[in-house]
Amino acid sequence: MRQVHYEIALSDSARRHWRVIEVLGERSEAIARAKFLLEDGAAPSIRVTRVARDPAEETFDELTILEEMAKRVKPRASAPADSAPAALPCLAPEELFGDKARETIARLLAEPLARWKLTAFELIHRADALQRLEATGTLYQHALQKMAVAQAHSTGIPVARIVKNLNTLCLAAMHRLYRDERAGLFPALDLPALHTHAEALHPAPAGDYRLGGAIAKYLGAASDWAARHARALDACALEGEAGDAIRRGLDAYFREVAATEAIDPFLPGLDGGLGNRLLALVTILSGRGFTPLAQRLADALSAGHLPRAREAMAARLVDDLASLRRLDRDTLEGEIKSMRILASAISKLDPALIERDVIEAAFNARSRRLAAADSVYEFMAPGQGALERIERLMILSENLVGTENKRKLAGYALPLLTGHQIERQIDSLRAAPIARLQRLARLEGRILRSGIPEPERAQLVERLDEMAMKFARSSGVIESIAPRSLPPVPRALALLQFFTARAVTQGSLTQMLRTEISAMLETPGFATSYRRFCAEEADEGLASFNEALAGAGLGAHRLG
Repeated sequence: MRQVHYEIALSDSARRHWRVIEVLGERSEAIARAKFLLEDGAAPSIRVTRVARDPAEETFDELTILEEMAKRVKPRASAPADSAPAALPCLAPEELFGDKARETIARLLAEPLARWKLTAFELIHRADALQRLEATGTLYQHALQKMAVAQAHSTGIPVARIVKNLNTLCLAAMHRLYRDERAGLFPALDLPALHTHAEALHPAPAGDYRLGGAIAKYLGAASDWAARHARALDACALEGEAGDAIRRGLDAYFREVAATEAIDPFLPGLDGGLGNRLLALVTILSGRGFTPLAQRLADALSAGHLPRAREAMAARLVDDLASLRRLDRDTLEGEIKSMRILASAISKLDPALIERDVIEAAFNARSRRLAAADSVYEFMAPGQGALERIERLMILSENLVGTENKRKLAGYALPLLTGHQIERQIDSLRAAPIARLQRLARLEGRILRSGIPEPERAQLVERLDEMAMKFARSSGVIESIAPRSLPPVPRALALLQFFTARAVTQGSLTQMLRTEISAMLETPGFATSYRRFCAEEADEGLASFNEALAGAGLGAHRLG
């Protein structure tokens, strides 16, 4: 256990040489004694240092908690107009317990808070947690300096001046908390006693502050996040005005939990990947949970007990969705699948919780990274042929959002379609000619469904149709299936097979086949010949033929 004492030291006006004159055990006593000596004129400068000794490791940590100079009473020029007090995130110690200040504290002290398993709400309401922060020495000072640098950049006020003002403000808040802790204002309570305590405090002016200290101590009785969250959710169920007051404090607690790794007990393990974790978060926001603890949180959110925590969880969902982290660590197929599942789940959330344009922007940002060259080449699987690469590009496009992202994918597909490799691949396929045309027609369908914008989509479809037309002529597939020597009725039926088999691309190939079929239909006596061709099943055959004509876009030529 650390041994703590406070050293009072005096110095000359330059504060170069310090001389320890007293050592006291209580912080407040040491500060009061130092200020008395300073006012009494014992020395021009005085300092109080907190010294923590670790007997096990024989180490000392020192933190200066007070350093002042005696005031000089002499005339001085009036201050310039621009010498206003340094801009601070808070102007009074009480404001350090507010939302904005806690957000700043959580950001500046994110690493130690995660290591100590604390939220900013607990840190500023627990004397033992603040003393632990002070004992580190450098962490506290570095946090002040980081805030001061940011303030100096925006205000132009010297960093040293802002650090001094911040330190004064923080020390005042700490002294207040230490004083109130010694006065017993933050008792350690079980759940029924916490409810009674809240009833006694309501509606005292400092009731939320004192109740916050009691809540932090109540939560601190649990050593890990899961147990602490369970205690918090137990308290969420308390009734009456006292229950409302307790829930306000717990809302602040869960709001900070939502932004940090403290939320992990409500979500699947880290090995499940970000996609599974976000899906669990969406599920909680929709009123369900994958675990009993998550279900309890979902019930509390649905009941309206934790409104700001609910908003914070929605913000966490959007931030993680737009982040650089992969939803699936293993494959891009898994990444795309996770995106599709998340999009479906998020679309069912209350629109008032997350605006649709915000969600679209997050998916657009993630889609932009999937449309980058490294992701595209990984997904296209370079070892496969041009047909397979284009098909995978279209699958990728179907699952991305954003016009420009889809346009980028078209830029990868067009060179593959215009190159010689794809024509050689079609010629070398071990399949019947009509099966190869079916392959090209299926690829065209994917392009049309991909959402690729114009004019890129039209360019891809036109190029695919050119290839299909060229292959149909070079392979003689049309003449082999529907030779010109056939009578009009059998030849028309044979030509319609290309449409029923979905072996036709839009454009010139479709137009050529329609022209050939129309010529057969215009042959004198075609309808009579067709009825004789169908024999006893003329009526059924006629209906089937008209249906095939409609499928080929020739419904106007239907037979009566």
